[in-house]
Amino acid sequence: MSASVYWCDTCGAPLLQPQCGNCGKTGWRVASDLKPMFEDERRFLATCTGDSALLELPLPFLWMRQRTIYYHGRRYAHLAADGKPILVKSYDSKTPPLPDPLPTTTTLLEANRAALAALEDEAIAFIRQVAAEHPRRLPVVSFSGGKDSVVVSHLVRRALGYDEILHVFGDTTIEYPDTYDFIQEFQKQHPHIPFQQPRAPHDWFAMCEVLDPPSRILRWCCTVFKASPIGTVINAINGSNGVLNFEGLRRSESNRRRKAQRVYASKKIVRQLSVEPILDWPELAVWLYIKTQGLAYNRAYEHGFSRVGCMYCPYNVLSSEYLMNSEHLADERYREKVRPWVEYLESYATRIGKSDPEEYVTSGAWKARAGVNEGATSATLLSRHPGVCGGEVENEYILTIPATKRLYDLFQPLGVLSPMSDETLGFYLVSEYAGRDEQGKPRKGKPLFQFQAIPGWKRLRVTLLVSKGRTLLRQRIEKQIKKFQACVECGGCVGVCPQTAISMASPLAIDDTKCIRCGRCYSTKVLKYGCVALNSNQQSRKYSTER
Repeated sequence: MSASVYWCDTCGAPLLQPQCGNCGKTGWRVASDLKPMFEDERRFLATCTGDSALLELPLPFLWMRQRTIYYHGRRYAHLAADGKPILVKSYDSKTPPLPDPLPTTTTLLEANRAALAALEDEAIAFIRQVAAEHPRRLPVVSFSGGKDSVVVSHLVRRALGYDEILHVFGDTTIEYPDTYDFIQEFQKQHPHIPFQQPRAPHDWFAMCEVLDPPSRILRWCCTVFKASPIGTVINAINGSNGVLNFEGLRRSESNRRRKAQRVYASKKIVRQLSVEPILDWPELAVWLYIKTQGLAYNRAYEHGFSRVGCMYCPYNVLSSEYLMNSEHLADERYREKVRPWVEYLESYATRIGKSDPEEYVTSGAWKARAGVNEGATSATLLSRHPGVCGGEVENEYILTIPATKRLYDLFQPLGVLSPMSDETLGFYLVSEYAGRDEQGKPRKGKPLFQFQAIPGWKRLRVTLLVSKGRTLLRQRIEKQIKKFQACVECGGCVGVCPQTAISMASPLAIDDTKCIRCGRCYSTKVLKYGCVALNSNQQSRKYSTER
């Protein structure tokens, strides 16, 4: 599908291809994409801009591309780039006579029937092909409540021929009010679709206190509030066979998604193979498909929101934030829900010394934040000292928090732990993992290191017992120490563990009967997804250095 949308003057309809399927005439290129304007959105824009003439134009002829309004295929007006609904430019374009009668849903369907059929047929064939190539994986639909997931749900159920396909809605607790309404509506309309709504055990504002508000550079929120709870659900179904997770991702949504693959292994949820049936669909195709198929959709779009992700997302455009705070938006629930977040951000801005906290928030400057708070930074620092006791202990670390069982668990991925004394003394030998015996117990290989961490004490003594690979082993040990000190129980490591050996039942624990010491939970390659505390600190230092 080319990045072009055409317009048929005769039928008054946007086209996915140059030739109109309704009248047979050739349309002319309008823009790279279009979306319909809704009645509530039109009234909102007319009120805010003072352009009452907008209300007199027939709605079927009003479409938008980002901040440009199109009427009958011609540019009508351009809105301010800062997100506020202010007209910065009006166009005096001559428009041809309006068709009589006005275009209907049937007109849209007939004008685009061939293009929509081709897109649908290709998507359905692709879904069936992927499902056939991975017969042991369980098909699952990632259902966000947005328009794209609605289309994907419909396509997957048509392709596979049954409704009983698990839908997973990751409830971040900060979704749009209309999204929660639509999720309930969708479930009532489709009672045979099994639904799961995993939710993180954390409080949003409490996590912001620990890690500071998320930003575009340090976007820890997706791991904590979406990937981790969803990963827990995915890991609990279909065993090690995993799932085929059908998603509504599209390239044209953002620059970050332009290089997305159509089938790829999820980096955050190791047992998930992500599948993108509508990756190359333009937004116009999504809306035409919804309208022509009679699919229900989230009413947030009718208010004028371009996306319906999390309300507090640092990737939200300024226009969405203006909508949420605007007195002209009919739904009071938006302002009620967003007000605590704005107040929190202003309070945060004051704490970090911003001279104008309100401007810091309204301008979106908080989204560009790169640093982490002092508490998070200190938790990832190590205090290492030379050994004591005449050289019997090689290194001694002064911990920022008292040693607990979680510290012992975090050493398990490095080898097999064996107590060397009474458990109250916290003295262990860590040996190389050599597989499992007939009873399923881990076999011990050569000794790697020994450590002593008395429960409740802030001292950790470590002695390496190998002559080769000492530097790498020490780095891994110290990474696990940092994870112990910085752990906020984000759940990232739960999603990246292929054996479901890590549980988030507070405190975090690692099951020795499942762990195969694959190293994914401490691998540098998956650090971004497996430990938000360490990654946030690492990215903060990297960004500060580059600046």
